[in-house]
This record gives sequence, structure tokens and C-alpha cells, in this order.
Amino acid sequence: NVSDVLQAKTQLLQYEIDLVEQKQQVIASMAELLSDMGLPASLTIPLEEMPDITPQEEDLPSLEELISVAMQS
Repeated sequence: NVSDVLQAKTQLLQYEIDLVEQKQQVIASMAELLSDMGLPASLTIPLEEMPDITPQEEDLPSLEELISVAMQS
């Protein structure tokens, strides 16, 4: 359907606009931070990337263990 295609393209363009706005906000926030620190706003500070660590499942007790603890309490 032509209208679905046009609607999907419009939504894609809106997402791209949102991404650009978010990148602009990051740059503005960095400039404001540098300015608040008394540094020139045009200074670039190398930032470390967030580590790509996947959370590990915690060792949760089994349902039977939880029920026995609850019964004892």
C-alpha cells in the first residue's frame, strides 16, 4: 500500500531528525560542561566508551527453596 510506504518513510525521517537533535544536545551539554569547568567550550575531551558487558543471570534460589524459607519464617 502506497500510504503505508509513505507513512513508514515519514516515520524513518522523523527518527533520523530525532537522532540529529539528540546528537546536537550531547554536543551542547558537553560545551556547557566544559564552560562550567572554566575550559574553552571548543575543547575536546576523549571519553571512554561504555563497556559492552552483558549482565549475567544471578543465581536465584529455586521456587522450592523460597517456599521452604517462607514456611520457616
